[in-house]
Amino acid sequence: MVFAKYGSFLTAPSIIVQLLFISMIQIERQMEYNRLLDEKQKYSEYDYIIVGAGASGAPIANRLTEDSHNHVLLLEAGGQQTVLSDIPGLTETLVDNPEFDWRYPTIPQKYFTGIPMDCNNGKRLGGSSAINGMIYNRGNRNDFDNWVTRYGAKGWSYEEVLPYFMRAENNTDPLLVAQNPGFHGTAGPVGVSTDPLPAPLLLVHQQALNSIGIRSMDINGANQLGTTIAQATARDGRRSSTANAYIDPNPHSDNLNVLIYAFVTKILFTKGHNGVPVATGVEYTKNGYKHTVMARKEVILCAGVVRSPQLLMVSGIGPKHHLEEFGIPVIADLPVGDNLQDHPAVSIHMWVKDQTLGTPGPQMSIEQMYQLWSTNSGPLAYASDSITYFNSRDNNRTDWPNLYFYTIVQNVLNLDSQ
Repeated sequence: MVFAKYGSFLTAPSIIVQLLFISMIQIERQMEYNRLLDEKQKYSEYDYIIVGAGASGAPIANRLTEDSHNHVLLLEAGGQQTVLSDIPGLTETLVDNPEFDWRYPTIPQKYFTGIPMDCNNGKRLGGSSAINGMIYNRGNRNDFDNWVTRYGAKGWSYEEVLPYFMRAENNTDPLLVAQNPGFHGTAGPVGVSTDPLPAPLLLVHQQALNSIGIRSMDINGANQLGTTIAQATARDGRRSSTANAYIDPNPHSDNLNVLIYAFVTKILFTKGHNGVPVATGVEYTKNGYKHTVMARKEVILCAGVVRSPQLLMVSGIGPKHHLEEFGIPVIADLPVGDNLQDHPAVSIHMWVKDQTLGTPGPQMSIEQMYQLWSTNSGPLAYASDSITYFNSRDNNRTDWPNLYFYTIVQNVLNLDSQ
């Protein structure tokens, strides 16, 4: 993480005009989002019930409702989008904010000197895509292929999932797309863009890596081993979450019912053929009231890496011994909740006093807000960072790097006083 000192950059010609313009834009956008507050459950039964409107739930709802015969209920425990979550430069105000982030607490970690940690998860339409750093970076092709060869996940090889990545992507960088044909889409709902004016320090950082043999490359292309100033899931100065990519275009279609602040507490099961349990509905709470809704075809669980297994377990799907500890009737004895993996990270801070290497830091100032809403540009419009993939000494695979570092440039005023 790299910090640079930088002063103000813009003098407002007319504060009153800018304030009026900013207020008009923000009120209009927030009113558009708030329309979901009054949405109610329309039917007692739907074809599909989707639990969670995050990175997977929102696209699934969009795709299912392309068939006008499907009636879909999308249940989201968090709230609607906000103007704040739209702004790329304000990402740091969202993470660890209880209004936007579940902040699931862990137990004390044995190998972290007994300190508990928080697991950040988006608590809003769009899920974590509404609060993350917006770096557009797919998994390595070998990760997907490994799911198939090692775990038998048929249909999930890289070549099989790549068309879906491309279908979702609307990449606005024609040069990058031309240089990497067959890896990028330009007509999807998720905006992907390149920062036109990254911090000079990031450019110097890239040059330094190039000088020691680490090549610049498209990390979503044929090979990840190398470095780049990452593209972001943003378009026209606005975060491109799954909410504004898949729900906003048609949130009140005749066959899609979106409920926010709807917290699912249980999945309902009945016995199907040969006694196999079948999910037939869910129970959820909203505004202090308990509701039950049924599914004619499927209940689709998209509640995130923590909430999905937890919801299965409280509904009776999980390790028998663990469910019995809490008096939960066992429907299926399965190893639900095991094998969660996450990558460890070490943060290193370096202070750089050379102002010319920085850019104006994002601030909730009149000048920057006006620049954002009037020109879709400025410090609030982008959040570019550098990603570098490389190998440790015990890994010599050029197609499957096992380490990466993530370089952020942040701007701090009054550095001399610290």
